[in-house]
Amino acid sequence: MLGAEQSGFVFELGFDLYQKILEEAVAEVKATEFQNLFKETKEQKELGEKPCEITFFFNALIPSFYVESASERFALYEKLSKATTHEEIERFKNELEDRFGKLPDDVKNLIAVSTLRIEATCLSLARIEITEKKCTLIFPDSQTHKAFYQSQTFGKILDAIQSDAMKKYKPVFKNEKRLKLDITFEHNYKDSPVRAIEALREILGLMQK
Repeated sequence: MLGAEQSGFVFELGFDLYQKILEEAVAEVKATEFQNLFKETKEQKELGEKPCEITFFFNALIPSFYVESASERFALYEKLSKATTHEEIERFKNELEDRFGKLPDDVKNLIAVSTLRIEATCLSLARIEITEKKCTLIFPDSQTHKAFYQSQTFGKILDAIQSDAMKKYKPVFKNEKRLKLDITFEHNYKDSPVRAIEALREILGLMQK
């Protein structure tokens, strides 16, 4: 997929950037050379099976002091990008601890983000933006994913937002180019990003009940 000149740069990529490049490359191949082989059904498109994109204010990566080999780090990013269940994430975490020792904070952040992505994807969220004090959930495009807004999943999200358990997060909808939901954290998580993700996972958990 990548030539020798690019390989040194790619080995230093963080997980999110690596996954984004990989997804775009695969999507391009599907849409051109193998469009008939990988033709998706209308239902699959409308359900929004693409993994949720997540942006955040902290580092989430495998540092070189933890895994010295650049090619090994690349292989680990690739393996993590394919994880689709909590069990797979847990096995990945255990493998790192067994092979390389105690997890640094940046790796803990990486694993937390990967776990969050699985749960957000289950809710068909298109994107999540996380800052120290709040997060924004961005929903699928209403024109191309109309089925989502008529689905049981979206109904559960609406029920959760109106529940007493969500009041402390002060949820506010914004209808811009895409429907967005702003959520305010109870605390400033500048120095504890994993706790920010835990709070967000609690919120997503309410939306899945």
